[in-house]
Amino acid sequence: MSLIAQPLLYWALAVVAILAATAIMAQRARLDSWTMYLAGLAGLGGALLVGWVYVALTEHGFQAEGGGRAAIGAFIGAAAFGWLAIRLRAGDFLRYADAAAPGIALGYAVYRIGCFVNGCCFGIPTDLAWGVTFPPGTEAFDAQVATGWIDSHAAHSVSVHPTQLYHAAAGALTFLVLTRLEAAWPGRRLVVALLAYAVSRFVIEFFRGNAQPIWGVLDVNQIFCLAMISTGALIWWAGFRGAISLRERAT
Repeated sequence: MSLIAQPLLYWALAVVAILAATAIMAQRARLDSWTMYLAGLAGLGGALLVGWVYVALTEHGFQAEGGGRAAIGAFIGAAAFGWLAIRLRAGDFLRYADAAAPGIALGYAVYRIGCFVNGCCFGIPTDLAWGVTFPPGTEAFDAQVATGWIDSHAAHSVSVHPTQLYHAAAGALTFLVLTRLEAAWPGRRLVVALLAYAVSRFVIEFFRGNAQPIWGVLDVNQIFCLAMISTGALIWWAGFRGAISLRERAT
């Protein structure tokens, strides 16, 4: 299978994982299935559109083959378009977001495995035992040729951190946590998902081979992660205070 086809395959698998897990969680939460379905379609469309725009703005050009680089933009687009679809159906966005969060984390893990297979979103060189090399034709190999680290006729790239698998592991762990987390108040799972992604992405960016700092040691993705952490903290504060107020009124 060509390197162009592989990202599309894993994107498709990620979509299937998201839809399946979201349908199960929506049923558990007794949410309207049609509203969730429409929100899912709108979210996927928003993820594609805003993800590509994000790449265009941050890397100066549309690069569909590098979809892993557009993850933050995809999340923003999915949230915005999904919110719009739910609002048009007069649904409670936070409740639907809570149901969708585990599936999105699972889909993210699946797609990051695709990044690993394709050799994009690679890490910095390492001598650690779990370092990996990539063959000719991958982004990791081509980038190292461009920087002069290896010859274009080399058998493989220099050993690098498998940052794609770090992302996949973070997504899988987040999925497991969210499926076991009770939605004590609307938005609780959403907040945990936001914080889990933002914190893990912020840390992993330090090991990315294609990160380009724009503010001190931070790149544009890490700055967005800080914004996501702030957003998650605000939602948590508001939701937690709301839950306390409801308990006080009940007593």
